[in-house]
Amino acid sequence: SNVLTYEASVNNALAALNIAKTNLEYCYIRAPFNGVVDLNAYSVGSYIGGAASPVKLATIYKDDTMFAFFNIADNQFLSFQLISESKNGDAKKQTHPVTLTLGTDSTFSWIGNIDYLSPDVTLNTGTLMLRASLDNKNGMLRPGMYVTVDLPYDNQKNAILIDDSSIGTDQLGKYIYVVNDSNIVNYRHITIGQLVPGNLRIVNSGLSS
Repeated sequence: SNVLTYEASVNNALAALNIAKTNLEYCYIRAPFNGVVDLNAYSVGSYIGGAASPVKLATIYKDDTMFAFFNIADNQFLSFQLISESKNGDAKKQTHPVTLTLGTDSTFSWIGNIDYLSPDVTLNTGTLMLRASLDNKNGMLRPGMYVTVDLPYDNQKNAILIDDSSIGTDQLGKYIYVVNDSNIVNYRHITIGQLVPGNLRIVNSGLSS
């Protein structure tokens, strides 16, 4: 009888120990992924309200993979689709790499892939939203940063490039001023193409090399 009594006491103690361990686990919050956490609003030992009054302790960020959201004009998307399909078959099945740069001098750059395309066009802007995913193992990129996105979709040989800031706009379209051999400035109407890295614009017509 004494043995059975002591065994029951041991079982009760083990049950109490398991309950205590469970309650102790509730005292710690562990993130389900690696990342960073912002500044906590409460120090160790502070009393936190229960379920009736939930309290935000901090915000955690999963930053090993980042997503860059950007927009392109609907006519640019059509050109992109036509060129991609002519080269690679079904463009929807292809992965399209993009280059993302941080800062004005393009010191830091990353290569990402487009993994999302909005199914509709934003009516007030005439643009489509795209998303590119990229690895951020070193943690250089942070949520909310602005980056420059370069989305190439064609290669043009022997293209004529000029500084985009030298191009003007009037009622006839785009124009530039050209100095000839006699040092005379001439007005020249041009047709422009894509903007490429370095703030250079492709000139499709109006200039010759």
